[in-house]
Amino acid sequence: MRRWVWGMAAVLAMAIPAPAAVVPVVLTLDPATDAINTAHITASLSVLSDSDDSTVTGTMNTNLTLDFNPVTRQVTSLTGLEFTGGRVYFSDIHLEKSVIFVGGVTADGTNLEGTFDTPDSLPPPGAVTGGQFNAGDHTIILDHGTFTIQGTGNLSDDIPLTTLYLDDDPIEATTEATGTLSASLQGVSGYVATYGAVLVLPLTFEQTYTVSGFSVVVAGEGTLQARGTFTVQSPPLPGDANKDGEVDKKDAALLAANWLRTGTAVWHQGDFNADHNVNDLDLAILSANWGASLAAAAVPEPSALAGLAALVLLALCRAARRR
Repeated sequence: MRRWVWGMAAVLAMAIPAPAAVVPVVLTLDPATDAINTAHITASLSVLSDSDDSTVTGTMNTNLTLDFNPVTRQVTSLTGLEFTGGRVYFSDIHLEKSVIFVGGVTADGTNLEGTFDTPDSLPPPGAVTGGQFNAGDHTIILDHGTFTIQGTGNLSDDIPLTTLYLDDDPIEATTEATGTLSASLQGVSGYVATYGAVLVLPLTFEQTYTVSGFSVVVAGEGTLQARGTFTVQSPPLPGDANKDGEVDKKDAALLAANWLRTGTAVWHQGDFNADHNVNDLDLAILSANWGASLAAAAVPEPSALAGLAALVLLALCRAARRR
């Protein structure tokens, strides 16, 4: 019996792999500062150009592809990023520029908003390597709001009041720059671990409109930073029938109580290999992981296996006598 248990332990008690998971995460933009979540927006018409700063708020819906260690719960790598929706909002801006004897132009941007997307043509998700990704894999689409442009002074007749509707002619652009993405463990409750994610995304967009025969270029740049939380549930430890995070005599008792159950067995009855039976295969899994816990996963020492074998045999004998 001891030799059999030791042999099965060598086969079954291997290092737990880091499984891949795709998790939806809603990222909320941090409060704006000069360095983050402030877009520097410029409108240019010929030699007339002016700029204003717009604060950016809102959320980005994402799917993150990651690998994690189900024992230590640490994220071992982030490999993919996909934007799936959410809305970002830009505060209103006022731009004004004039030249003496020539006149000037004003431009007001109001109710500007949009979203981020990862085009299907790439296909998604965009790759993340070493916590960095190419922002050019993703697209910003400003698809709501207006720009109202009007000439002043001597240009008032040449540039009448004109409103550009982003709903009809959205700004769509990609940024060829490097963004960063990270995720860190925040806490653990049983098999559920909570993580915090932080995204830093360079922002650049530009669009040319024709107003009364003049070309008006609307451009913006900045850096967006957003964060959110998500949870990942690890699979139960092999042999942890009652899912309390430890493989011990309580699990042995459940396996013993259902010994040789055929065709209908489930996990909490000792069916650890999902074949709906409770037999020596499940006993081997229990043996191989005896003493394991969520905090550590180690191959048990031979003395521990021998103690487990004696415990299980005793429980089986008691169960047999009751029958």
